Amino acid sequence: MNFTGSNSELCKASSGTLRTERAQGSTTGRINVSQIDLLRVLAMAGIFIHHLWRGGGESGIIELGISKIAYLGQFGVIIFNFITGFVLALPYLGREGRSTPRYLELMQRRFLRIVPTYLLSLLLFTVLNILIFRPP
Repeated sequence: MNFTGSNSELCKASSGTLRTERAQGSTTGRINVSQIDLLRVLAMAGIFIHHLWRGGGESGIIELGISKIAYLGQFGVIIFNFITGFVLALPYLGREGRSTPRYLELMQRRFLRIVPTYLLSLLLFTVLNILIFRPP
Protein backbone atom coordinates (compact mmCIF):
# COMPACT_ATOMS: atom_id res chain seq x y z
CA MET A 1 0.00 0.00 0.00
CA ASN A 2 1.11 3.52 -0.66
CA PHE A 3 -0.01 6.14 1.83
CA THR A 4 1.79 9.13 0.41
CA GLY A 5 0.61 11.76 -2.00
CA SER A 6 -0.78 15.24 -2.46
CA ASN A 7 -3.71 16.77 -0.59
CA SER A 8 -5.90 13.79 -1.38
CA GLU A 9 -5.51 10.65 -3.41
CA LEU A 10 -6.98 7.21 -3.74
CA CYS A 11 -4.82 4.33 -2.61
CA LYS A 12 -5.39 0.78 -3.78
CA ALA A 13 -5.97 -1.88 -1.15
CA SER A 14 -6.86 -5.54 -1.32
CA SER A 15 -10.60 -4.89 -0.87
CA GLY A 16 -11.10 -1.69 -2.84
CA THR A 17 -9.82 1.79 -2.32
CA LEU A 18 -8.81 3.73 0.77
CA ARG A 19 -9.38 7.45 0.87
CA THR A 20 -6.39 9.22 2.38
CA GLU A 21 -6.07 12.92 2.94
CA ARG A 22 -3.24 15.07 4.10
CA ALA A 23 -4.35 17.53 6.75
CA GLN A 24 -4.75 20.96 5.15
CA GLY A 25 -2.08 23.42 6.25
CA SER A 26 -0.27 20.73 8.21
CA THR A 27 3.46 21.17 8.56
CA THR A 28 3.85 17.58 9.75
CA GLY A 29 2.24 16.09 6.65
CA ARG A 30 -0.16 14.06 8.78
CA ILE A 31 -2.17 11.53 6.80
CA ASN A 32 -5.78 10.76 7.70
CA VAL A 33 -7.37 7.49 6.64
CA SER A 34 -11.09 7.77 7.31
CA GLN A 35 -11.65 4.00 7.50
CA ILE A 36 -9.00 3.67 10.19
CA ASP A 37 -10.46 6.61 12.09
CA LEU A 38 -13.83 4.86 12.01
CA LEU A 39 -12.28 1.65 13.41
CA ARG A 40 -10.65 3.67 16.19
CA VAL A 41 -14.00 5.28 17.06
CA LEU A 42 -15.70 1.87 17.14
CA ALA A 43 -12.92 0.45 19.34
CA MET A 44 -13.23 3.40 21.73
CA ALA A 45 -17.02 3.00 21.81
CA GLY A 46 -16.60 -0.69 22.65
CA ILE A 47 -14.23 0.20 25.49
CA PHE A 48 -16.64 2.85 26.75
CA ILE A 49 -19.62 0.46 26.69
CA HIS A 50 -17.55 -2.24 28.40
CA HIS A 51 -16.69 0.09 31.28
CA LEU A 52 -20.11 1.71 31.44
CA TRP A 53 -22.29 -1.39 31.52
CA ARG A 54 -22.79 -2.92 34.92
CA GLY A 55 -24.63 -6.08 33.92
CA GLY A 56 -25.79 -7.09 37.36
CA GLY A 57 -29.01 -9.04 37.17
CA GLU A 58 -29.68 -9.90 33.56
CA SER A 59 -33.37 -10.61 33.96
CA GLY A 60 -34.40 -10.26 30.35
CA ILE A 61 -33.19 -11.00 26.88
CA ILE A 62 -32.32 -7.34 26.24
CA GLU A 63 -30.13 -7.09 29.34
CA LEU A 64 -28.42 -10.35 28.44
CA GLY A 65 -27.75 -9.11 24.89
CA ILE A 66 -26.35 -5.79 26.10
CA SER A 67 -24.19 -7.65 28.62
CA LYS A 68 -22.72 -9.86 25.85
CA ILE A 69 -22.03 -6.83 23.65
CA ALA A 70 -20.45 -4.97 26.57
CA TYR A 71 -18.23 -7.99 27.26
CA LEU A 72 -16.93 -7.88 23.69
CA GLY A 73 -15.94 -4.25 24.27
CA GLN A 74 -12.81 -5.44 26.06
CA PHE A 75 -11.37 -6.40 22.67
CA GLY A 76 -11.56 -2.72 21.72
CA VAL A 77 -8.36 -2.17 23.73
CA ILE A 78 -6.45 -4.64 21.57
CA ILE A 79 -7.90 -3.23 18.35
CA PHE A 80 -7.18 0.33 19.46
CA ASN A 81 -3.56 -0.52 20.31
CA PHE A 82 -2.96 -2.17 16.92
CA ILE A 83 -4.49 0.77 15.08
CA THR A 84 -2.48 3.26 17.12
CA GLY A 85 0.74 1.43 16.26
CA PHE A 86 -0.17 1.53 12.58
CA VAL A 87 -1.08 5.23 12.69
CA LEU A 88 2.19 6.07 14.45
CA ALA A 89 4.14 4.20 11.73
CA LEU A 90 2.14 5.68 8.85
CA PRO A 91 4.35 8.74 8.23
CA TYR A 92 7.37 6.47 7.75
CA LEU A 93 5.73 4.15 5.19
CA GLY A 94 5.71 4.56 1.42
CA ARG A 95 8.19 5.94 -1.09
CA GLU A 96 8.18 9.46 0.29
CA GLY A 97 8.23 8.35 3.90
CA ARG A 98 10.15 10.33 6.45
CA SER A 99 13.31 8.95 7.97
CA THR A 100 12.77 7.05 11.21
CA PRO A 101 13.39 9.27 14.25
CA ARG A 102 15.90 8.37 16.89
CA TYR A 103 14.42 6.86 20.03
CA LEU A 104 15.30 9.79 22.32
CA GLU A 105 13.86 12.29 19.84
CA LEU A 106 10.63 10.29 19.58
CA MET A 107 10.28 10.00 23.36
CA GLN A 108 10.89 13.74 23.83
CA ARG A 109 8.19 14.61 21.31
CA ARG A 110 5.71 12.18 22.87
CA PHE A 111 6.55 13.43 26.38
CA LEU A 112 6.07 17.09 25.40
CA ARG A 113 2.82 16.24 23.67
CA ILE A 114 1.25 14.20 26.48
CA VAL A 115 2.63 15.28 29.86
CA PRO A 116 1.76 19.02 29.88
CA THR A 117 -1.88 18.27 29.07
CA TYR A 118 -1.92 15.51 31.68
CA LEU A 119 -0.48 17.79 34.37
CA LEU A 120 -2.90 20.59 33.50
CA SER A 121 -5.91 18.25 33.69
CA LEU A 122 -4.60 16.78 36.97
CA LEU A 123 -4.25 20.29 38.43
CA LEU A 124 -7.73 21.27 37.23
CA PHE A 125 -9.24 18.08 38.65
CA THR A 126 -7.49 18.65 42.00
CA VAL A 127 -8.63 22.28 42.26
CA LEU A 128 -12.22 21.38 41.36
CA ASN A 129 -12.16 18.50 43.81
CA ILE A 130 -11.01 20.81 46.62
CA LEU A 131 -13.60 23.46 45.72
CA ILE A 132 -16.48 21.01 45.40
CA PHE A 133 -15.82 18.60 48.27
CA ARG A 134 -14.00 20.99 50.68
CA PRO A 135 -11.70 18.70 52.66
CA PRO A 136 -11.71 19.14 56.47
